[in-house]
Amino acid sequence: MTDAVVTVARILAIDALTAEVLRHLQRTEVPALLLKGPSIARWLYDQPGERPYGDVDLLVPAGAETRAETALRGLGYRPDPGLGRPDPGVAANHVWLRGAGERVELHVSLIGIRAATADVWPLLAPGAETLDVGGERAAVLGPPARALHLALHAAQHGIRSEQPLEDLRRGLARLPEEVWAGAAALAARLDAEQGTAAGLRLLPEGRVLASRLGLTTRIDTETVLRAASSPPLADGFERLSRAQTGRERLRRMVRVALPDPAFLRWWTPLASRGRAGLVAAYLWRVAWVAGHVVPGYRAWRRARKAAHTA
Repeated sequence: MTDAVVTVARILAIDALTAEVLRHLQRTEVPALLLKGPSIARWLYDQPGERPYGDVDLLVPAGAETRAETALRGLGYRPDPGLGRPDPGVAANHVWLRGAGERVELHVSLIGIRAATADVWPLLAPGAETLDVGGERAAVLGPPARALHLALHAAQHGIRSEQPLEDLRRGLARLPEEVWAGAAALAARLDAEQGTAAGLRLLPEGRVLASRLGLTTRIDTETVLRAASSPPLADGFERLSRAQTGRERLRRMVRVALPDPAFLRWWTPLASRGRAGLVAAYLWRVAWVAGHVVPGYRAWRRARKAAHTA
């Protein structure tokens, strides 16, 4: 089979998986919005398979997070044990896995939004549209909220991640400015202006639009790090800088170099090969951290300078 046929077959399989999850959520009365995936592919791309996707991203109200988790468990999904501290914007148990590679990501907000999670659904859900996915009617973000997500997703993954950038590039080329003005208004209400501005400014045409929309030029260090696709550990230095005490800093440093075994088994299959494999994985982890400390620190210092001089 050609690559294009394989890609389309994969997309159809993910759409069928999406339909199964949405049917179960509906039966258990959990409202959900489908993020990215087909909602972007059919909006901004012309050919089937032109914009591949490989998992199911769902936004649920913060108050329905526990019921959504119960519904996923009922379908045989289990939370990924190795992700540790979730990023702001995702659910406490963010990634859910089943079988050989079936994956659902659960969100109660979007990374880059700083408003309370309880406020996110009431602001993003109005204006939702529907889309046929795998024979089910899926609710998706309305155009201004989807445009907002394009910018936030680009800022989250940064300048070296081509797919979010291509999504944003197409959105900037195809969407009328009133949609982007609506996205900027939503960003203001959701305390997401920094992430929105950082995402748009990753592209020349986005920088022009951000200026026309009057978006902030003040971007904090964490957002700068994400948008720059900074190397490993750079964000860890930012978290260390926010620690209140020396003891807390030490605890965080030890946790990075010597994480718990569940994380290590997620990080490398070596840790699952008995006691000797676990010991070897810890030695590898320490060496890996040592090798990334200097570039991570330098990237963090550059990001702090960029944030403070923006």
